[in-house]
Amino acid sequence: IGGAVPSSMSPAFTEIFQEGLRIPPMKIVERGVFNPNFVKIFTANCRTPEVNMGDLRAMVGSMEIGAQRVADVIDQHGVDAFLTCQGDLQDYTAAKAREVLRRLPDGAYDFWDYMDDDMISRVPVRVRVKMTVKDGHVHLDLTDSDPHTKTAYNVPTNGQRNYWISFRLTSFLTTYDQTMYKNAGLYRTITVDNPKGTVFHAEFPDAVCIRASAPWRLSDAVAGTILKAAPDLMCAVTGGTMMPFALAEYTADGGRIVNVIQPLRVGMGAFRGRDGVDGRDNSMNNMRNHPLEMVEHDSGVVIRDYDLRADSGGPGQWRGGVGQQLTLEILRDGGIVVPRGMERMRFPAWGVMGGGPALPFQMFLNRERPDGRLVRKIDQFAVNRGDVVTVLMPGASGYGDPFERDPD
Repeated sequence: IGGAVPSSMSPAFTEIFQEGLRIPPMKIVERGVFNPNFVKIFTANCRTPEVNMGDLRAMVGSMEIGAQRVADVIDQHGVDAFLTCQGDLQDYTAAKAREVLRRLPDGAYDFWDYMDDDMISRVPVRVRVKMTVKDGHVHLDLTDSDPHTKTAYNVPTNGQRNYWISFRLTSFLTTYDQTMYKNAGLYRTITVDNPKGTVFHAEFPDAVCIRASAPWRLSDAVAGTILKAAPDLMCAVTGGTMMPFALAEYTADGGRIVNVIQPLRVGMGAFRGRDGVDGRDNSMNNMRNHPLEMVEHDSGVVIRDYDLRADSGGPGQWRGGVGQQLTLEILRDGGIVVPRGMERMRFPAWGVMGGGPALPFQMFLNRERPDGRLVRKIDQFAVNRGDVVTVLMPGASGYGDPFERDPD
């Protein structure tokens, strides 16, 4: 929705005004009709207005269906029963969640990890968490994480405990009790200190559009605290990033399209007794891969290679899952590649209990040519007909001494 680059998102942004149109709260639909003033403002600020309006209409339609189904339940059972069940289901989940968290021994556990840098300098960004556990109550203290960055890695939490903060605990809970419902009761015994001034508490006018990178590191750091507390209960860390590989280009008729070619994934960390899963991970989103036939139909590219990146997972008694790899050839001049999620280039996923680290993230432009180069962390770069882009996603880390691995 506007913004200085196609897709509106760049790690190089230094203030929120560069990230595109900012719309105060206003009605999108009023009495069943799209607000025409909103539509005019919205479409005037989009590079692909028809596509963006299609997305918006789909979201509004899904909300209308959801509202109708809630109304159907209320018509059948009454509003009092409906509200009572909401509270009961949260109480049920809260009790079950606390029982899972009681598996963690009481105590205080400290861990930290690093983002590669902040795009302005080569100085890493430290993400640090102290986890305190007492009888199924878990408190996360982010006070010693680095200050907010001058670029777009800041996380807009308003100081609250939210999904970005608690993700690793969410997956921990739902792994060890798959009968609990996914509702607010999951977090009743989870609290957080998230003070102003850190990368996890953005303040206006901080840029925030690459707000997933720091939570990835926090997820790994929380995994580190659990591994200290109870190493048999937590897997090694994933590859630690995800790349929506976007390409903006002009069509043959002069139109503009912006497509995510593939949402590229890493591997899942190894677990005691089990290798990591290849090419997917229990991460902070659920985007699915795109069929290559549709990618080549919709964009000016040919996919030369789309595969698992062999041996990218860390060695171990149980090895880490491997990441994906993608090689594509550009068919049109004047394209712009917008790579997001370029992390784990300097600090690969670390091994557990003697396991080895994974291979780092890498991206190449024209890798097989004399003028080919490694692409460093960047906001965007131009491509033309005949250019070949290769993306090598990182693997996940290994668990246990690799010399203890079954040779077969």
